[in-house]
Amino acid sequence: MFFIWGIEKEAEIYCSSVKITIKKKQSDDLEEQLNQMADEMCSKGWESLPRSMVVASLVRNVEEEVSSMGWSLTDEDGVSWFLGLLCKSFVRSMRFRQESFDKLFTECFIAYFTKHQNDDVKMPNKSIVESLQNGDNNPDEGELKFESTDHIRFQNDIDVSGHNYGCHRQIEIKKNINGGIGYTVTIYNMDGSHPLWGNNVQMAPKQMKIIKNENNVVSLIGFGTDFMGTNFSDYGIDIYFYDNNIQKIVLRMIDRNTRIEYLK
Repeated sequence: MFFIWGIEKEAEIYCSSVKITIKKKQSDDLEEQLNQMADEMCSKGWESLPRSMVVASLVRNVEEEVSSMGWSLTDEDGVSWFLGLLCKSFVRSMRFRQESFDKLFTECFIAYFTKHQNDDVKMPNKSIVESLQNGDNNPDEGELKFESTDHIRFQNDIDVSGHNYGCHRQIEIKKNINGGIGYTVTIYNMDGSHPLWGNNVQMAPKQMKIIKNENNVVSLIGFGTDFMGTNFSDYGIDIYFYDNNIQKIVLRMIDRNTRIEYLK
């Protein structure tokens, strides 16, 4: 794993983020789930366990939950979501002493990603990646597929959705299928087909070209139209790179002043 700001700072950021998300998603079902986990921890005597065993047990439980969802074990957002739920449940299970959620979450986050620091898999399709990073609008054949397990929607720069953990989307970028310069960008819903048009295409193919490449962010903008006359220039994407890996892809719907940030 790599963390731009260092693992301690990332733990702090994710701790704050997951607390906000849990609060936003508060419901009777979530409360029941948290209480059930707390009761189970209490019945198994977690409170009397040595600190190292508590951390190890929480890390192991997170691994099991993330794996059961079919997610990568280095999916920071998915790991943080389950870790947040488990830490919150452990805090609730305390009967004879108090426990700091922030301190516990941070300690477990660091332990988890230290354990999995060598689990990252480098991206395939190097030619497309190199073309994007080099600002080249004439890529070789091939394709890039970015798998997202979470996304946030912003309207007029305001978060209007919060995290959508467990929502699987795939952003596909390939050489322009119409020929000529640029790329074709398509987004798929990996959770199932649309009930009306019977496929899993979330955003129909859009031809785009690179207009900016700086500070490890590659920006593309649509050009031309589809057969219905829809203007591709209303769409764009920003690809955030770090060490040849994509951290996130942002879809911009320019005419609606809306963006969706697709996260790992």
